Amino acid sequence: MQLNRLVNFHKTMGDKTRIRIISLLKNGPLHGQAIAGKLGLTAPTISHHIAKLREIDLVYQRREKKHNILLLR
Repeated sequence: MQLNRLVNFHKTMGDKTRIRIISLLKNGPLHGQAIAGKLGLTAPTISHHIAKLREIDLVYQRREKKHNILLLR
């Protein structure tokens, strides 16, 4: 089971966009639209990548008014 988790981690982190998202979040929490704007990507694309990062428990989100704020674990 632990091996599967390790493989999933490396598969997920093998994407350049996900590494860029992690780099942004290491400076503090951001909402999805802010990440999309900084990376020049669409909100649905960011949502897809965030979902993958959440699967490996690297990122979590909290709700603040109308925005989902993303943070590193």
